[in-house]
Order: sequence, then C-alpha cells, then structure tokens
Amino acid sequence: MTAAAVRPHRLFFALWPGEATRRALYRETRAVVRHCGGRPVATDQLHLTLLFLGQVPGEAVGAVTTAAVALDCPGFTLVFDRYGWFESAQVLWLGCSAPPAPLPTLAAGLARQVRAVTGLVPDPKPFQPHVTLARKVRNPPQFPPPRPVAWPVDGFALVESVTAPEGARYTVLETFPIQSPV
Repeated sequence: MTAAAVRPHRLFFALWPGEATRRALYRETRAVVRHCGGRPVATDQLHLTLLFLGQVPGEAVGAVTTAAVALDCPGFTLVFDRYGWFESAQVLWLGCSAPPAPLPTLAAGLARQVRAVTGLVPDPKPFQPHVTLARKVRNPPQFPPPRPVAWPVDGFALVESVTAPEGARYTVLETFPIQSPV
C-alpha cells in the first residue's frame, strides 16, 4: 500500500462550477468582495459544499466514492441572487433565495449513502447552500442583491482540502454526473 492510500484525507462533496459559471460568479461579485476586504477565495476554488466529511482514512476513500456512485439525482439549476455573511466566521457568501428541491435532497442523500456504505458520520451541521466569496471579511455586505447568476448543475465532485499557510487548497479527486438540468 502507498502512503497516499493509508494517510487520512480531509474530504468533502461539492458542486464544482464549470468555467462559464465560475467567470459569471466572479464578474457579478468582484466589486462587493473588494469592498468587504478580507481574503477573496481564488476563482478556481469557488464551489458549493454539499457534505463535509472531515478526515477520512485512506482505506475508506474507495467506499466514499462507491456511496456517491450509488446516488441518483435529477439535474437542476441554481440561481444565485443574494449575498450573506457569517459574522462569527467573517465569511462573505453568495446564495440562492429559493434553492431548488433537488439540492437539499442531494446533500441529504450523500449523507445517508456515506453513512450506510462507510459507517462514517458526516458533519452534523445543517446544510446551508452557499458559495464562499471571501474570508476574514472586515466590512459586512450592505449591498443590493447581485444580478442573478444561473448555474446549471449536471454533477458533483469529491474534493480534498489541504490546509496551507495561505489558506485551504481544494483538489477535485473525482466527479459524478447527474441527470442534465431541465
């Protein structure tokens, strides 16, 4: 067994936007992010966390993947149309006023599948769909809503988080298609 196969991995499932959605998110939010101060999330790292798993033993990563493959979900489109702020964490985020029903269903289904297949207990915090835009924000957002950004969701990803002095870096380990958005 290799060292990578046995070492723990800090993992989460996420919606990972395509390049066009990534550019739209950046374009519509950059002025607010600049005004709020703090540390912007790199454009190539923008995502929506579905389920945070935390430290997963290397030998359990395959089972986590198996849990995701077994999930069936219809495609959907997210419309990001509001800013939010987690004050205690000093995080500026972009969210949806009306998340479509398949989104929380996908997050809950992943949690059930991971627990059933691996026995791992995912993060128990309630699912709050959002895309983090900046951390260590000094000026909370006091802005009108952004122009809506539509994100057609046709899959999700298993992502590894590696913490570095300049912040976390995320690497997509595997992607899982879902039905095309309607």
